[in-house]
Amino acid sequence: MSARGWQWARSEDRRTWTDIRGAASRRRSPEPADEGMYLRASVTYSDKFGAGKTASAVTSYRVEARTLANAAPSFAGADDDDSTSYVEVGRTVAENSAVGSPVGQAVPAIDADSDILFYELLDTPDQEDNRGEARFTIDSLSGRIRIGKVLGADAGEPEDEDSTLLSGLPQLPSDEDAGDPGNGEYVLRVKVSDPSTASATVNVIVRVTDVNEAPEFAEDAPTLLRVRENVDPPAITFGNGDSPVAADTFAATDQDAGDAPVAYSVTGDDREFFSFDGDILRFIAGHEPDFEEKDSYSITIMARSGEGTRRLSAALDVTVEVVDTENLGEVILSQREPQEGTEVHAVASDPDGGVRVRRWVWERSARITVGGDGTPSAECRDDPDTSLAVVGGWGPVEGAASFAYTPVGADVGRCLRATATYTDNIGDADQQATGVTEAPVQASRSANAAPQFVDPSGRTSRRAAENTEAGRSIGSPVTAFDDDGDLLIYTLGGEDAARFGV
Repeated sequence: MSARGWQWARSEDRRTWTDIRGAASRRRSPEPADEGMYLRASVTYSDKFGAGKTASAVTSYRVEARTLANAAPSFAGADDDDSTSYVEVGRTVAENSAVGSPVGQAVPAIDADSDILFYELLDTPDQEDNRGEARFTIDSLSGRIRIGKVLGADAGEPEDEDSTLLSGLPQLPSDEDAGDPGNGEYVLRVKVSDPSTASATVNVIVRVTDVNEAPEFAEDAPTLLRVRENVDPPAITFGNGDSPVAADTFAATDQDAGDAPVAYSVTGDDREFFSFDGDILRFIAGHEPDFEEKDSYSITIMARSGEGTRRLSAALDVTVEVVDTENLGEVILSQREPQEGTEVHAVASDPDGGVRVRRWVWERSARITVGGDGTPSAECRDDPDTSLAVVGGWGPVEGAASFAYTPVGADVGRCLRATATYTDNIGDADQQATGVTEAPVQASRSANAAPQFVDPSGRTSRRAAENTEAGRSIGSPVTAFDDDGDLLIYTLGGEDAARFGV
């Protein structure tokens, strides 16, 4: 609220009022012309809802004739001994109290005439900080001191060396040390006046008490970290650096803990993937970040300090971003055991996506043999049980330049390899991926042999006890064989086939 103007008026009956010329301030001492009259004080003011508002108050009794002497107000506990001509009042308030919080009880003053008393803070070095902001305010009618700005009892709220060298009376106590920087004490001077302007003054020593505070992260503590996929072991870094993120990167401090260390831990949605290994933030063993599966992690870094009931913590939300890097592609062949005359298809794939094949190349190997007898190998890979070391002697297949190739007689007994040159979503640079058949090409068969049951009669029988549980086997398997070594698939037919399974 901001007062715009005051006006006093007098009345004999409290109904008809006459403005008093020149009475335009918030304080006024009654004059002889006011005797036997009621007085009214009116104010025009503005507040957060607008301007031009008014309010008024009327005395409960008529003005009485002036007594021979007006008693000046005084503070409770005033000492009239000239050798100690000061009055000191102590108040305490917890550090970090909110603006507007009361600083202890009101500063008490008394007046023998029961006059209305007005309180104000006099200008002292401790009343304002170095930027001119008021540290304290006072309620003008109650004498209650309030917080004007958040104050701390820790280092960081120092005072000037001469901040408590106040002139005039009352003097400071001889043992007052509020001028010591960082001691959390402030000296104020409160003045109380009655309507006749008679006044008294008191020194108020405000002591800001220490409160255990949680640790705090630095304002520039990193909240975005990075890890590159396909790096073993994965290293969590910050900014453009390559060094793993250490606990002190987050720079949490506790001004109440002294030299005691701050302990760090990981919580949050993806906490199961992380831990602090000593002072280094790492992924747990066995976990490898993959951009294509998960492009970021959300964690919370907890900083804890103190012991027992004084143990407090602070939290910092952090995102670990996975940096997409080039992944290795692969080529998959449609035939694991290719045959002469049967087309083989090749498909290129890459975890980065967006595969665009620019060129296909098919190759055949030299004839594969093992041992000294020249027996062809059944596999196109290293065989630890034989003398075969590497499938080699690769040569291009002329005219084979697409994703499909049909083996010919020259391929029998040899392995086939398809190589794709392609680009993907990561960049425009050419990459290559290769696929090799699992077995050498087999010669074509003149005719396919039909499978045959072991029992040539084409009829066999099995017995089952009544109430046999579903899924139980009925006797020995009904077996068949195939001269070509093909995969055989069994099915059931007949009127009662629905009652059984195979």
